[in-house]
Amino acid sequence: MATAAAGRHSPDRERPDMTITGKPELNIVLCGNNPTLKNAVSRIFQGFTSKSQKEMSKVCQKKEVTIHGRQISVIELPALTQLSEEEVMRQTHRCVSLCHPGVHVFIIIIPDAPLTDEDKAEIEEIQRIFSSRINKHIMILIKQNSEHQTAELNEEIQSVIERFGGRHQFIDLNTQVSELMEKLEQMVEENSGVCFSTETLFEAQMEKQGNDQKICTDKNTFQDC
Repeated sequence: MATAAAGRHSPDRERPDMTITGKPELNIVLCGNNPTLKNAVSRIFQGFTSKSQKEMSKVCQKKEVTIHGRQISVIELPALTQLSEEEVMRQTHRCVSLCHPGVHVFIIIIPDAPLTDEDKAEIEEIQRIFSSRINKHIMILIKQNSEHQTAELNEEIQSVIERFGGRHQFIDLNTQVSELMEKLEQMVEENSGVCFSTETLFEAQMEKQGNDQKICTDKNTFQDC
């Protein structure tokens, strides 16, 4: 049997652990600009259906639940656009570190309405920090105020969905967690159980730093960086 140390350096290091039921643990990060929407989705995972107002938090919050014998970790990531650059780095690293061996699904939650400038800025910030490596791990969750699904998505939302591989789901207060889990399990299966680990985040940050240095070097042709 491979040791834990060996696992860190092998391709299997990003594969999920197994619960005592034999089902893999599932790590989910809730992203988005609106804390109330993130809390509403978190409550769906916890089995609550009532509304709950949520004040904006600037730190990651983790909840652990068991659904159909599977251990689920649900982390609420604070809105990155509301944080300093230093705190963005601290909280993004913390949210991934809270998930062992990594994040299986990042859920970006948006309302079934035209995207606000804040919504757009948050999506761009998520992409900037986590890089394109996050794309295959993203699902867009569209929060509705009623159980009637929108017949047609507006162009902006459709563009966001296509940008992240087309994976999306409508939810409302009556959404059953089993419906959501089915979509998430399908997505994890498509990714062969591979998750977004702290090592993946480190690689994304190194890539970003290299790109920033290149831009800085180019600017130095004309002025000090």
